[in-house]
Amino acid sequence: MINLLFRNGFRSLVKQMPYSFVNILGLTIGVASVLLILIWISVETSYDKFHNDRDRLFRVAMIMKTPNKDFNLGSIYDPAGPEYKSEFPVIEDMVRLDPKNESASYNNKFTQLSVLYTDKSFFDLFSFDLIKGDKQTCLESPNSIVLTQKAVRKIFGSEDPMGKGILISGNTYIITAVAKDPPVNTALKFECLLPLSVDEKRSHVGWDGGLTCYTFIRLTKGADPSSLEKQIFDYMEGVINKEYRPIGYLVTPYLQKISDIHLHSDTIEDIGTKGSIGWIYLFSGIGLLILLIACFNFVNISTALSFRRVKEVSVKKIFGSDRKNIILFFFVESSIAILISLALAFLLVKMLLPIVSGTMGEDLTLTTIRLSQWILIYIILFFFCTIFASFYGSFYLSSISPLTLLNSTNQGKRKQSSRNILVTCQYTISIGLIICCLVIYSQMQFVKKSDKGFNEKNLLLIGLNSKTSATHELIENKFSSIPGVTSVSVSAGGIPGIAFTSNGYMPEGLDKPIMANAVYIDENYLKTMGITLIAGRNFRNIKEDENKVIINQTFVKYLGWTNPVGKFISRNVKYEVIGVVKDFNTSSLHNQIQPIFITTVNELQQFDYVILKFQPVNIPDILKSTERIIKEIDPTTPFDYMFLKDSLYSSYASEMKLNLLFLVLSVIAIFISSLGLFGLATFATQSRMKEISIRKINGATITEVFRKFNIDLLKWILISFIIATPIGLFAMHIWLNNFAYKTSVSLLIPVLSGMFTLAIGLMTVSWAANKAARTNPAETLRKE
Repeated sequence: MINLLFRNGFRSLVKQMPYSFVNILGLTIGVASVLLILIWISVETSYDKFHNDRDRLFRVAMIMKTPNKDFNLGSIYDPAGPEYKSEFPVIEDMVRLDPKNESASYNNKFTQLSVLYTDKSFFDLFSFDLIKGDKQTCLESPNSIVLTQKAVRKIFGSEDPMGKGILISGNTYIITAVAKDPPVNTALKFECLLPLSVDEKRSHVGWDGGLTCYTFIRLTKGADPSSLEKQIFDYMEGVINKEYRPIGYLVTPYLQKISDIHLHSDTIEDIGTKGSIGWIYLFSGIGLLILLIACFNFVNISTALSFRRVKEVSVKKIFGSDRKNIILFFFVESSIAILISLALAFLLVKMLLPIVSGTMGEDLTLTTIRLSQWILIYIILFFFCTIFASFYGSFYLSSISPLTLLNSTNQGKRKQSSRNILVTCQYTISIGLIICCLVIYSQMQFVKKSDKGFNEKNLLLIGLNSKTSATHELIENKFSSIPGVTSVSVSAGGIPGIAFTSNGYMPEGLDKPIMANAVYIDENYLKTMGITLIAGRNFRNIKEDENKVIINQTFVKYLGWTNPVGKFISRNVKYEVIGVVKDFNTSSLHNQIQPIFITTVNELQQFDYVILKFQPVNIPDILKSTERIIKEIDPTTPFDYMFLKDSLYSSYASEMKLNLLFLVLSVIAIFISSLGLFGLATFATQSRMKEISIRKINGATITEVFRKFNIDLLKWILISFIIATPIGLFAMHIWLNNFAYKTSVSLLIPVLSGMFTLAIGLMTVSWAANKAARTNPAETLRKE
């Protein structure tokens, strides 16, 4: 019996090959899209869940309240971890992480490494595996270093690294262990581990400075995190809040599960790349919508074809087939097509995964989802699609008596209305996705073209270390002589898109300090960056103007000063305001412009970058010349450079990915919708060949036949447009709220989305109707 059902079902698919192909292709693409989204979601939701004690591992973050703004920070003061562990018995252990990028030298070959400066308890808290070495002792010595497999390959190739020394920042470190590469689903990515005690020698590590460390704690079993939060807050009163409260500041620590960091952090800076739970919900919904579109196609074409089979079903029932057998027949027939689609979808996913991984910047593989999960996913997809697709044929036709089926004249009209509703749903989804895609693209164009307050073009940044920073004047003079270089400057903390240092400053006439971004520069900075001076004067030179300061418009606005030039702002010493610059963005357009304090007194004791303004010609020669100069001054210093424009747009990497994903998913949704529409239009033209022939005999032109087929489509796409426009615009209004500076949404966007969808639909239907419209009426009527 089963064998007969499968044989008949397969024969039926082959008999209706064009429509079976459309059904299988549409469902294959839809399922493949869902599977790719599920693989990505599986990675995103599994971050740092592999640690053995993940339920007891917490990150200590903090909210800093200031008179002008509250800051949610993933880091906390460096003494917090050791003191909390000593003070509170429920804290079993703690570890601090200070992420940096460092250049390692081995046999005069330089390699950039992603470094975590950390405490020796690193491997006690986190479940990262070692290939060589001892977890308990590998970070005990101040000159010890742990490398990952990736770092070993970059530095040593196939050489055994154990016991060898490499040079980092002028210090030699001995390799004591080799760790497995961190998995893709961790926020704690690293290529190298170094003892934090080394880093502490050159950092601000007291309660009054140093927010570079991320502190993690492991609680004892059964400990209450909320109770500990209250105790920590009370403890902070004695060490820092008692001094902060009178001037309007307050530090509020809080605990965050390690597994929540990736998706549930809204901190302004964080360790690792941040995801978004909103994205998970968004793309889960889009995946479901694409699957529904594919299933709508299957249902539409299946129900349309079912009217060819009214006589078949009637004859089966007359010869004794009961309702159970009819339902089983349709179920088996649909299941064969769906099984083929599921198999093809898996192969398609396997082919596309490397491309998707490269685009998303994540290592996505089929093994991301366990075998048991794959089996469960396929069982759910199979039954969802089969029941959804075979519902009408199996349950509706099987419930009607043979006489009613044979005499029915209005069933087709009723089901045509159902098919029109499904087509409307498909195009509503498609138009909504296109609107979202265009709004995101419009915002990205706004980001690129907006006035950021400085000239981002043709700026080269060259990194300095303590040795090269000490000779910055010599470097500037040599760089200035390079052909094509028009201006040179140095800075510490003054590079837009790269984290700025923030300090508290006491302005003249105020009783509370104001937090401001600190920029330490020389006299050529404003000229090199193209920042406009709107009041006062620029610095003349570093030494002459060491107690002078330039502030931005936002700082003036916060202070309420009418004439700021000549007033004083204090921090350790009194600074005289000598100028005001036009506001410029220090970070991405997600954030509002903050007060900026620009001075030549370098509290960081060294400059981080040389900034070169150059003419856009012979760029390779400029890079070679700058590298040669750096090597002449210090051969042990790696040549570390980047273009400012590239650094700035890295802040929008997530939005760029979002835009690309929306574009791809929109194309998929439209393609599947058009594929189904093509199948329906082809079926409709073949079903109405007699009507078309009679119309042509009576004088109808090909254009009139096309218009007859397209007029209904126009109506349903118009309804789709009316439904999709407010939904799409509302969703994008919420998304745009993530930006402090955003574009206005033009009404042209939904109009273009609707027109594009309509054009695709009209071309699809017209293509399908073309053959019928050009067929000789005599041939059709002779067959009838």
